[in-house]
Amino acid sequence: MKYIIDNFSNKLYHVDILSKFIKDNPIDESFGRAVYYKRIVGHNDWYFSTYFDTATKYSNMKKIADGLKFNLELVD
Repeated sequence: MKYIIDNFSNKLYHVDILSKFIKDNPIDESFGRAVYYKRIVGHNDWYFSTYFDTATKYSNMKKIADGLKFNLELVD
């Protein structure tokens, strides 16, 4: 997510998939329970949730990569 923020911050408001996962407010209501459990991470004044399990994080990263039209290879 930090890579996305660093390299695509000019698109965060304009690409639906990015605006779904990355917010400019650390207590945005769309983060849901992640706010309560303090699972929001900030980077360069943008925020995203780390509340998901690993499989969901991978799925979200794949959705973001597809939305930005670049190849993503996940390695363990």
